[in-house]
Amino acid sequence: MRVLSRRPRRTLAVAAVGTLAAAALLTGGGADAATTSVVWSKSVSYGTVVGIDDGDSVVVKVDGDSSTIAPVHIRNAGIQTMETGTCHAAQATAAMTGLAKGKRVRLSIADPSATSVGRPIRYVDAWNGSAWVDTQLPMLKAGHALPMPGFGDATRWKPFEVGAQQAAKARVNLWDNDFCGYGPSQPTPLKVWINWDGNLDESVYPNQEWVRILNTSATPMSLSGWSMRTSGQDSFFFPSGAVVPAGSMATLYVGSGTATTTRFYWGWTKPKFANTNGSTRGGGAYLYDAQGDVRAWSMYPCVYACSDPLAGKVKMTVRADAPGTDATNLNGEYATFAPAGSYTVDLSYKVATAFGHTYEFPKGSYVKPGEFLVLRIGKGTSTRLTKYWGNTAPVLANAGGTVVLRNPENVRIACKAWGTGSC
Repeated sequence: MRVLSRRPRRTLAVAAVGTLAAAALLTGGGADAATTSVVWSKSVSYGTVVGIDDGDSVVVKVDGDSSTIAPVHIRNAGIQTMETGTCHAAQATAAMTGLAKGKRVRLSIADPSATSVGRPIRYVDAWNGSAWVDTQLPMLKAGHALPMPGFGDATRWKPFEVGAQQAAKARVNLWDNDFCGYGPSQPTPLKVWINWDGNLDESVYPNQEWVRILNTSATPMSLSGWSMRTSGQDSFFFPSGAVVPAGSMATLYVGSGTATTTRFYWGWTKPKFANTNGSTRGGGAYLYDAQGDVRAWSMYPCVYACSDPLAGKVKMTVRADAPGTDATNLNGEYATFAPAGSYTVDLSYKVATAFGHTYEFPKGSYVKPGEFLVLRIGKGTSTRLTKYWGNTAPVLANAGGTVVLRNPENVRIACKAWGTGSC
């Protein structure tokens, strides 16, 4: 009897330069005790904010620095505001000015060598007379910033994600989709979601990760001049001729390939989206129109007001031990999905996961009362009620495991365990 282990989970690393190299970027020369701020060598330091660069960068006179050392430009950890000169940037700068300028601050980070464009990355907490207060979280709650989990330090990722998802739900500032101006195609209802965990190893096959844009209207929508980004400064600009067809979707793949009018390639050679089990940080994708409005987005894992209309409405079965030898009868391994009551369930764009493998149900994957849909592990020609995962080796461990049905934001819809597995 075989037992399959879950393939290793990869995480994303934030680029950082060493303490000496980072100091050289600031001073223009070699780093030494006479010219380098003490902030570079400390996980926690203190100072006073004497200036504001923008909504996510402050200027601090650091305690312990000599009078000859200039104030240090500090990059706030965990947030990303819009770049100077773009829509939303002025509002973010004004908000950070009110939170931090002139305040005593505590600068902290797990790794003091973490930097962004030569600036130390730090959480900036301001003293309010009785306690240190996070300056990043109010920016997220007010909708002035995108969450940037893991940017130098991921310890605050969950409250930051909650704050951002609250603001998105309320559609304030960044999340007001006509804040920068009405149109283009303003009435067109759009949905964005991320395939952040591919069926294969994303570190080898980056196109296993993608972002979908769904147009649910009856009119095609041009993407010319629009862009997609994560919370990093990594915007992909859609070319002239890019379109989301009526009632259909366009896909932006993380890796490289030959583009069409509905298939695009970001050009990265490594994974872009962190995998999550729901208790670890995830990420997001944000679709901007040419005016600078965020028109659609996806943040995962969902940590605020999380639900899915199918939750509790799908029942599952699993056959892990195929007749004969599993390796030669891959399609003898399967999971089934059926309505839990007298209604139709539409599994389109939902995701099945098992042992680190994922399968996205295509459009039209609906199941009527009295029917069941079979998802077979191997290859074949799919129909409405029979789908093929496309694997070339067994996936479901005979000894036990789980198959989970979830949405792209990692909200669980249904789960089936067998043997040693547990939902």
